[in-house]
Amino acid sequence: MAVVAAGALAIAAPLLLRANADRTVVETGHPSKWCSVAFTSLLIPARVQVLSVLTRPLTERNHQNLVEGVGYLGWLPLFATAWVVLKDRPRAFDFALVSGGIALVLALGPQLRIFDRLLDVPLPYALLERVVPALRLGGCVNRLEQLVFLPLALYVGVWSDRMRTRPMLRALGVVVLFLEYLPWRIPVERWPLNPADTALAPVATDRNREAVLDTDMGAVALVRQLTHRHPLTFGYLSRIPVVPSQRRKDDPVLAALLDPNATRFFGADAMAAYLDYRFRIHFVVAPNNDVWREHLTRYELATFASSPDRTLVMRTNVRAAANPLAVLTADQVSEALPGSVITFGFAPASDERLAGRTQHGSWMGVEADFVMPVSPGMYRLALHASSGALQPITIEWGRHHRTTEAILFEKYEYTLDIVEDDLIAHTWLGVTIHTKAAQVEQPGGGPLFLGFEKR
Repeated sequence: MAVVAAGALAIAAPLLLRANADRTVVETGHPSKWCSVAFTSLLIPARVQVLSVLTRPLTERNHQNLVEGVGYLGWLPLFATAWVVLKDRPRAFDFALVSGGIALVLALGPQLRIFDRLLDVPLPYALLERVVPALRLGGCVNRLEQLVFLPLALYVGVWSDRMRTRPMLRALGVVVLFLEYLPWRIPVERWPLNPADTALAPVATDRNREAVLDTDMGAVALVRQLTHRHPLTFGYLSRIPVVPSQRRKDDPVLAALLDPNATRFFGADAMAAYLDYRFRIHFVVAPNNDVWREHLTRYELATFASSPDRTLVMRTNVRAAANPLAVLTADQVSEALPGSVITFGFAPASDERLAGRTQHGSWMGVEADFVMPVSPGMYRLALHASSGALQPITIEWGRHHRTTEAILFEKYEYTLDIVEDDLIAHTWLGVTIHTKAAQVEQPGGGPLFLGFEKR
């Protein structure tokens, strides 16, 4: 046991140290005191089990959710384990007994819970969570209970073997065990995959693998992805890095699409080009009802597929712009031109005193983006930073161009050679400017955007 524990610690320690370092940059997990196993749920059948028909009032008080609220260990396994342990237990299974016991104690969480009432009784997990704060990135300590079923299964097997001389008692034990674990249905939970969602099949046949923006921000999006097999805009990771997650939540176009009550309007062509450039989004999946259909149609998304009273799949439509622009000023990135330019990451334009002269520009954040209609040609991108804000800068444009300058010092101009292959639908150009946080206090935290113009 000691050797195994030492080996496990050697593997886990670097991961725990890394997770502890990432604690401030990754979203926290579920609160462990509520995502724990209630002590009463160990002894009372859960909703998914047929036996709960006899304990319905107690089961309902114990309910957490359909699947992870299942904590019932079964009376027969507990009796068999106790009987074997008290009557010459096999030493070869001590590892399972110890690990299962530890897992059970930790699965109860930081506070003892009776039904859905937390008691002021601290448990060992509370101390462990203080010693290893990285555990807060998880939170669902009830999952540790799965380890408890290993010793229960082993000792039920031992008990059954020792009951060979009493076949009737042995048979009765098997029947009781069957009834205790018998579920109402298999599978226990009905996922949206069953029955099949006919709206997702056409998306699956699209070979371009564009991203899908799913308006459902929970596990349903993951389940849908099993059918359509396209990348998801938000990834739906269990723990998303805070900064990228917040940037996507703050994105003006995504915010408008995800809110059926949004009032902000974007030009349909500019919005479609922006979604394509920044996220490769070509599909939006939403509930099939009048509210969502009207909302998405307002941005001129086209119906791609639908299933009655279930799922609506809309597709973006990027069209060429009728009037390409030759100039984008600091005022325009602050107050984007209606219908023709979409920007993100710029502060309101202002006059700033830098390097002994007044500069009119818009401070940028750590990342700033703009999408605008242009014609092929040579363009000049002008930025400015004070001498106290030296920082590396990376500029991306089109699909394949990227350049990094080691230092941005005072006024900086970069020439972008725009060819037709860089443009979406022959007219839409996307530009992204990445910086590191400036060393001086600035509204945007990055350099000052002065302008973008055709030479």
